[in-house]
Amino acid sequence: MSAQFLVSPNGQALLASLPTNYAQIEVFSTTERLRKLGYLPAEISAALTQIRLRNKAEVKFGEHASHLLFTADGIEQATRCEVANYHAQHLINTGSKKVFDFGCGIGADSLAFATAGLTVQAVEIDPETAIFAKHNLRNFPLAQVINADAHTLTPPSQLDSSHSDTIWIDPARRLNGKRILNPLHWLPSLEQAIHLGRHYRSAGIKIAPGIDYAHLPPNAHVTWVSYAGTLLEAVIWLGHSAPQAGRSALIFSSTTSPKLFSSAIAPNLPAPAVDPTELGAVIIEPDSALIRSGQIADICTDLACAPVSSQIAYLTPTNGVSLSTFRTKLSQSPYRDSLHLYQVAEVLPLNPKKLSKHLQNLEIGILEIKKRGIDIAPEILRKQLRLNKKSSKTATLILTPLLGQKQAVLCHPITV
Repeated sequence: MSAQFLVSPNGQALLASLPTNYAQIEVFSTTERLRKLGYLPAEISAALTQIRLRNKAEVKFGEHASHLLFTADGIEQATRCEVANYHAQHLINTGSKKVFDFGCGIGADSLAFATAGLTVQAVEIDPETAIFAKHNLRNFPLAQVINADAHTLTPPSQLDSSHSDTIWIDPARRLNGKRILNPLHWLPSLEQAIHLGRHYRSAGIKIAPGIDYAHLPPNAHVTWVSYAGTLLEAVIWLGHSAPQAGRSALIFSSTTSPKLFSSAIAPNLPAPAVDPTELGAVIIEPDSALIRSGQIADICTDLACAPVSSQIAYLTPTNGVSLSTFRTKLSQSPYRDSLHLYQVAEVLPLNPKKLSKHLQNLEIGILEIKKRGIDIAPEILRKQLRLNKKSSKTATLILTPLLGQKQAVLCHPITV
């Protein structure tokens, strides 16, 4: 059993002896050398796999990845370190003390909970993954990992004599490396997870960020989370961890502290619609968490802007406001660090041949292609444009409906 070997003294010694960067490992020569030292092929394979997985996990875990053990699915579903720490602090701030981690996987969330000082009882049904979770939580005496079906340990009266006041559920949303899109097929299903969460003082349920609003409970608070502009996840908060029903956007960046934007709109309702307006001098692209949490209307009210087309999350200032005037208004807005701005150069027909000729005449060699509401694959369009690769001149091409008409907007990023 490879997991048992990896957590053993011999397995740990083998991992410590290998280069930390998988790209530096000569697989065939390393394998031959280790076999001569007496390691079995399965042991060598497990160790080399861990080095590869640790390299991949550095994106989410940073330097901590070199001390942890991973599975491939565990990395994909694991919460990013900074986000998990924020969730742990939120639970503490709302009165949680003891957390039952229902289906802990490799223990990424439990690690954040334990580091924050919470008592953790983590349960994982897969034997090898549970071994990894125990290893990853080995330095926290108040964190216990149980290899069992978590369903058999609920309701809370069956857990332990002191009971957990909070449950954290990260339903399995992958099978054989593929995402399970239907919440009814998650393990546990979203319906089961919400039912379990209602038995506890507080609950957090991690979900896919693209979930249909109709699946969300109305009397909860749902937070959509992004990091550096990429939408990562959403969390349904129940009980005391949701002091106010509604929805919010939690935005992390590499340069500023996390920012939370909240709305009282019920999570299960569609986002409020805003009437579109004619494209002005600027295109505004809100952070993905703001878009998914349905806060476009709030941004439009704050910045006097509107969508460039119905149900499209590209915005533009209303009433022909100039770029300089808009930037002044933006400097006073709480959203100023959560938007990308593009100065409009010209609007072009969405015709690959005409676009190609025009971009070649402008000597554009480096082109960022963005789109909303248009069924065109940017990678295919890029090949059709035949850009001058020798040119270092840059631009951004935004493919979007403008008041219902599909267009291509040539523009340039603006520093906020």
